[in-house]
Formats: sequence, C-alpha cells, structure tokens
Amino acid sequence: MFEPPRPTFSVSPPHNWTLPPTRYDGGGFGVEMAAFHEEDAGLLRRVHDHAQEVYVTWLRVRDRRDWSALHSRCEALGHGNFSGMGSRLGVETLATDPPKDVRNVLHDVRGGALAAMILEAHLLAGPDDFEALERIALLGRDHAKMMRNAVVDLDTALRDADKTEKPHSVADLLARWDDRPYPSKDGPRVQVDLLTDAGVATRCLEASAVDRVLYNLLNNAVRHTADDRVRIACWDADEGLLQFVVTNSVRPEERTWLEKKVGADSLAALFSRGVTHGGTGIGMHNVASFVAAAFGMRNGGIAVSKGYAGASIDGAGFHAWFHWPAAPSEKRTES
Repeated sequence: MFEPPRPTFSVSPPHNWTLPPTRYDGGGFGVEMAAFHEEDAGLLRRVHDHAQEVYVTWLRVRDRRDWSALHSRCEALGHGNFSGMGSRLGVETLATDPPKDVRNVLHDVRGGALAAMILEAHLLAGPDDFEALERIALLGRDHAKMMRNAVVDLDTALRDADKTEKPHSVADLLARWDDRPYPSKDGPRVQVDLLTDAGVATRCLEASAVDRVLYNLLNNAVRHTADDRVRIACWDADEGLLQFVVTNSVRPEERTWLEKKVGADSLAALFSRGVTHGGTGIGMHNVASFVAAAFGMRNGGIAVSKGYAGASIDGAGFHAWFHWPAAPSEKRTES
C-alpha cells in the first residue's frame, strides 16, 4: 500500500467540505475567438498550432533514434518571429479595453507554459538534446491544452477530444518537473514532493483547468523566489481531497510589502482581482475561480473564505495552496 510521508507544510481541509453532485469538467472560464482583435486571433492560432504540432511530432518520434524533425520544430519556437509572440499576443485586444473574462483568458494564454517553452527552445543545445526536446514537447502539450480550455472554439475537434473520459494522475501533471530547472531568466530548480498516487482529473479538459491553476502559481513563484528553488507538493488532505502547495522563498522587501499591503496573517486579499506586486492581479483571481468551480461554489471569494484556496507566509517562505477533488487513479499513458 502507498504510504506517503507527511508534508512539511499543510493547512487543515475546509471544515465540512463537500463535493458538487456532478464532477467539474474543467470548462466555464473560456471565451470565443470573436472576442479578440483579428491580429490577436491569428496569433492565437499560430501559437496553439505550433505548440500542438511540436507535441504531436514528439509522440511520433519519441521511440526512434532520429529526432531531427522534432528538433527543427522546437528550434523554430526559440528563434525568428515566434519567439516574440508571447509579448505581442493580446496587445491589440487589450487596447480596446475588453471585458474582464477576456482579460482573464489573455492572462493565462500569454502566461501558462508559453514563456518557458520558448526559452527552453532558445537554449536548445542540438538535435541530440533529447531531455530538452521532450520538455519542450510537454510544455507545448500543456500550453495547447490550456489555450483550448481558455478559447473554446480555437480548435473544436481537439477540444471535443479533451472532453472525453481519460484519467489523469497527479504524477501526470507534476512528476516531469522534479529537480529540473524552470526555463526562466534565472532558472530556479523545481522540487516536487509527490506524496500521493491519486488521480486528479477524469478528462483532459479538467486536467487543463488544473494546469491553468498550477502554472499561475508556479510562474508567480519563479518570478518572486529569492533563491534557486521552487517547491511543489501534493498530498491527500482528506479522503477524496487533494491539497497542492507551491512554495518559494521571499525577499525581505516582498515580505514587507505583503505585511503592509494585505497583512501577513491573512493573505486572502491576494486572490482578489487587482491585488499584485509587479503583476496584473489576475492570476491568483483565476486560481480561486477555478477552485470554486471544482467544488460547486459561485465565485472564488467564497472558495478562499471557506479555505479551499489560500496563501500564507512563514520562515520557510511564501506558500500558495489550493484543494482539488481527487479522481480515480487508473494508470494511463500520457497523451
């Protein structure tokens, strides 16, 4: 029997927590292509299609000795026009002062795995750098899925496939990060404490919702960490309930900002829209919204107030955490 060690940081499960009668499918926080400026709509398609193509190419060649085709596609991500797409994506739409739901989506499709994928491709050593090529392919898979979650008619055929039953374990989402540098300017290493063998999603669409939560927290941690480490942990908080925690060390000036801006004893305000230290104030808000949906609550504010998501700071650093319903843990091959 799997007997995980105790986590080094945890919070109590929400009091009398409950699940909705129907499991959350991962949708509800997307918009249609018509919401974007024509130029941004074209960029969305290019980013999605190239990221998906990199992943599909990896699936085709991963058991072969010749990965030259994958190398060519990955190399194109890190050079030329594509490498600047992340900064250009959404500029024209944002200039029109779009609704909040469009801004929320743009935050996640401009963030997510995109910057990491592009930088990893830029640093690619060559066609024999198999580990890096695999990381790029998996980052491409994650970002393409998150984009389909966020833009509902970006690729309707693949989104329909994302809705089909397909179990995902916590390991599917986290194991590939363990002790690997996160592609960023300073490249902190990510430590994964995988303390459960539970399932986390019943379909790709739900897994992409969890990814939108995790990448928001991971990107925040990478940007703010005071050293070369970021930590992700997941364990069984209760029967049928998972807890995820993303931890980073904190610079003195950021600790002071947290204490003055929101109060170090209660960081719930960080999940309110617009509260940020050098960001957009949207990512944490999106986190709370998804968690609320997973437990059948009306909005993220309720989820935070009831303890389904939150943040805290202590001597070990800043901890951003959330709960998610466990799913059947059937073993599967990633796809």
